[in-house]
Amino acid sequence: MLAMRISLDDLLFSEATFDKTDHRLLAIPRSDRMDRHLQQACRELCTEFSELFKHELGCLRGVQLEVELKPDARLIFCKPCYAPFAMQEELAQAYDVGIARGIWTPTSFNDWGTPVVPVRKAAQTSNKPALRVCGDYSITVNPQLETHRHPLPLPEELMRRLGGGYGFTKNDLADAYNQVSLDPKSRERLALSTHRGVLLQNVLPFGISSGPSYFQQVMDEITSDLPGVAVYLDDILCSGATAEAHLQNLRWLLERLRDKGLRCRLEKCTFAQPQVVYLGHVLSSERIH
Repeated sequence: MLAMRISLDDLLFSEATFDKTDHRLLAIPRSDRMDRHLQQACRELCTEFSELFKHELGCLRGVQLEVELKPDARLIFCKPCYAPFAMQEELAQAYDVGIARGIWTPTSFNDWGTPVVPVRKAAQTSNKPALRVCGDYSITVNPQLETHRHPLPLPEELMRRLGGGYGFTKNDLADAYNQVSLDPKSRERLALSTHRGVLLQNVLPFGISSGPSYFQQVMDEITSDLPGVAVYLDDILCSGATAEAHLQNLRWLLERLRDKGLRCRLEKCTFAQPQVVYLGHVLSSERIH
């Protein structure tokens, strides 16, 4: 039998597998190990930033985004789309919740109006799928938007910023776009036409074609000076060359997000994973594939 010496340090924080073909105990490579002490330290760090994980809607401080239109843009108001009677009560509840959270403001007069398209999304707290209120901007605003040129980062660029890190922590912004306020003109231009009247859009909505580029620029400006941090829209990755660096970089990131008034969804965050699926790629400390 072929014997294989494995030190305690080699197996620390790792899982071992048993090769049935030649009865050898094999150690998973260090880059693929699960550092449970670091995971626990990351979770404990989050408790210091409880404000960041509140369920209320966040609001990015110091920013009022103006959505640029083409010079020849024309006013468009569309009547609300027909909503099935069985869905109207649920839609009304969704409007009430959004108004209470500051997403919309009812108004009696507005020159712009985009009809609503309700979308079912996966349930988070109950067996019943939640209803997301979306504007059908493809028929009103999108054809008239100026093309925003801020680029979305490539996976290779993100990997370079993470620097072959020791574990990956993923932070998820809650209702990401809705945490960016709009300026008064954009609120009118992106208003929704509903069966209950017009709702001014106070925050950046999902569905406008330039939204991803605007949001990426905002997040790049917030995080560009943070070491070991890579951002693609609302997905934020944090890492470091060592466990200590990982934890310190995460602290700086959480401080920045909190100070900017943003909110994250703790239940969707993952901590110190040896590898992570990101943008259709698998990232680890040694490779991207």
